[in-house]
Amino acid sequence: MMLKIVILSAIVALANAGNKIKYNALTIGDTLAHPEMEFELGDPKPYDWKNEPTPKPYVNEFKIAQPLDDAARHAEPEIPQPPQPFSFGFSSMANDGTQSRQETQDASGKVTGSYTIVDANGAQRIVEYYADDTGFHANIKSNEPGIEQGERAANHLWNKQKIHFEQIKKDRTEEDLKNGVLQNYFFKSKNSATKSIDADNDSKKNPPKMVIMVAKKCRGKSSTGGDGGTGNGGGGATQRREVKTKAVKKKYKPGQKGQKMEQEPDDARINELEFIPMEQIIDVLTEKLTEDVSNEFIESIAESIYEDLRKSYESYAKELFITRNAEMNKSKKSFAELQCFVNSTYSKILLFNKTNEFIGESSSQAFKDLQSRLNKHLLRTLATDIVNELISFFNEELLSENISHEARTKIINKLDVEFKNDFLKLNDSLNSNEVKTFIDELDECAVKIDMMIKKIDSKKEKSILSEHQQSLLLQLNECQDSILCLHILVLLVFQMVHHHMLHASGKFVPQILQFLQKDTNDEIYQLIKQCQDYVLQFKATKDDQAKLDIKTKLNESIGHCKQLLNDFIAKKLSLRIVENK
Repeated sequence: MMLKIVILSAIVALANAGNKIKYNALTIGDTLAHPEMEFELGDPKPYDWKNEPTPKPYVNEFKIAQPLDDAARHAEPEIPQPPQPFSFGFSSMANDGTQSRQETQDASGKVTGSYTIVDANGAQRIVEYYADDTGFHANIKSNEPGIEQGERAANHLWNKQKIHFEQIKKDRTEEDLKNGVLQNYFFKSKNSATKSIDADNDSKKNPPKMVIMVAKKCRGKSSTGGDGGTGNGGGGATQRREVKTKAVKKKYKPGQKGQKMEQEPDDARINELEFIPMEQIIDVLTEKLTEDVSNEFIESIAESIYEDLRKSYESYAKELFITRNAEMNKSKKSFAELQCFVNSTYSKILLFNKTNEFIGESSSQAFKDLQSRLNKHLLRTLATDIVNELISFFNEELLSENISHEARTKIINKLDVEFKNDFLKLNDSLNSNEVKTFIDELDECAVKIDMMIKKIDSKKEKSILSEHQQSLLLQLNECQDSILCLHILVLLVFQMVHHHMLHASGKFVPQILQFLQKDTNDEIYQLIKQCQDYVLQFKATKDDQAKLDIKTKLNESIGHCKQLLNDFIAKKLSLRIVENK
């Protein structure tokens, strides 16, 4: 076979040998024709190296991640460490005496120690103390006169300061109750406990489930290749179970660092109710204790009683808060009662505002300023009462009468969105000087809560004026306090002279008297003015006997005013000068 191939190749070669290949090759001496090229060179230009562009700095386009600091790499949840046993002691000697101290702590956290002081005169005081879960306890041993052997140092010091801390506790509680701190604290504590219970109930009803996906038996060729078949040409896959679990993100696992980190500050704030800082306790003890007590001992006493003070304050605050709430809950109104209260107070506000506008119509700038101050007083009293009652009705807890604007705003923010915005506007209107703004916002708010606000007509206005005048007259005749009598007397005379009901506190009496001077009967005016002078003298005098004499004259003048006013009313005489002419 191979021989045949070789013979065939030789025959083909011989056949091609007869064909000559022609090339268009040049012979020696031939020249190539080409067009002539002309080059024209210009004048050389000097190189301007001064204006050479500055090379751009190299910028690395690849950003390299900065390494984390040690705190971020090794962040660990803070785990409370068990008490560590320790022991220490010291002793010092000086010209004014010696002192020594030793202290130990066992594995359970109980601290035991003693403190010894010996002065230059030989007076010795030994304090043996221990501190555990029950508090700080100590015994004093001394050769100083007036100190009984075995007297408990903590009780000795605490009893001397108890009254002072009790007063601080009461004052702080009243202040926190007024500012809404207690209401916010107990409200958050209640919500936190409720959410915790609901979460536990939800976890019991709906335990976390593992999602399992099972692959059904495949029909036809296996999609997993030879490993999935039976080895008989891909007749079908075996019954395999493919189990997949959905991973739960760490931030949703209980106890993990990422779980609702944004809520941790709020939870931390509602865990404890702060009393007073440690520095203030130390200052109180330092001020009240004798000079021979060392600062270290005072600090140890303060550290020991700090938690007891806080718990005592929290207990007292809770008791007071519950008591006040119970008292207010007794008077919590139904919607019909609330509507009646709002309409009654609303009508009075309209008439009081009408009086303020009447005073402001005067050309005197002093009376215009008086109108502005009366408007503020009206908003901070009757208008605030309406807002508190409305918010209390839609809130779980009743509001304190003295709650601040900021605390009321926090409570409003927890209401339903349907009412929240209108209540916020109504609350903000209390800080303005315009009663008209409050009235407009109240009308808008009443529409949202489906409350009907009744407008007053002339007949209703006359009825309210008459009732208010009779109420003032009754208060005047029953009042025994001369200064309060003067306040009521001025309001009553103002209404009888100008036929306007006035809402003002005692601090407005001098300005109101000035407004009454022009139109009021001179006899009654001079008596009232004399009473006002006696009140000013009484407040300015410090001598007890002088105060007693002035108070006697004031009582006599008030009695004359009452008698004269009752005579005018009985005889139906007018107190206005113009009408008497």
